[in-house]
This record gives sequence, C-alpha cells and structure tokens, in this order.
Amino acid sequence: MTPTSPPLRIWHDNGAAVLDQYGFGPHSRLEIFSISENATYQVSDPDSGRVAVLRLSRPGERSRAEILSEIA
Repeated sequence: MTPTSPPLRIWHDNGAAVLDQYGFGPHSRLEIFSISENATYQVSDPDSGRVAVLRLSRPGERSRAEILSEIA
C-alpha cells in the first residue's frame, strides 16, 4: 500500500458496497489482486458462477471523464 492509500478494510468495504449494482449476489467474494493508487479485485459469485475484475480509485484521484476514457 502507498502511504496515502486507505486501509485495506476501507477498500474492501467500498468494493463490497457496489457489487449488487453490477448484478453480483450477496455471497460474492472479493479477492485482492493489487493495491496502489487503485485497488483491483477479482470478484466471484458462487451462486451464478460469474467472475469479474473490479478496480476502485481513490476518491478524487481521477475525474469521471478520465475513468470512462479508460474503459471505452
């Protein structure tokens, strides 16, 4: 972790809080891939079998337009 990064628990809690918005069920698991300016997780839903990657940015680190340009 970088010195200014939020503690790992905050990253995890923020990630878990958005999973339902992406169609992941309540039994979904977050497994950390990396943490730096961002936290990157593998998300797996044992009920549906879905697997995805979730990347969280530090608040204020990037504008919405910058984030959207990375996924376009």
